[in-house]
Amino acid sequence: MKSVQEGDQVIVLAPENSDKMCNRWLGPGTVVKVKSLHSYLIDLGNDNVRHLHANKMRHFVPVYKVVASLLSVIFNSVKYCHPMSYLAKVLYRVLGFFVKKGRASG
Repeated sequence: MKSVQEGDQVIVLAPENSDKMCNRWLGPGTVVKVKSLHSYLIDLGNDNVRHLHANKMRHFVPVYKVVASLLSVIFNSVKYCHPMSYLAKVLYRVLGFFVKKGRASG
């Protein structure tokens, strides 16, 4: 994991007691304090502060940033463009394709 600083948002691995293969991620939480290189205090809200090792957490990336990144790759965009305009273009193309396909077959 890359370095984490105070104020960064992270998700936290929360193991299930019933099955080791069914773990879930909690968050996002906020890094309250960096105790050492791999040890952090994470605030998960509702007075729930946990002391965690770096292996038990990942950077939190909001969905809209992921969508904007994927769409910029799709459209080969060099400059930043609002993610909703990308989304509108993709939806228009996808929905338009299905509408045209439906008309042609019907």
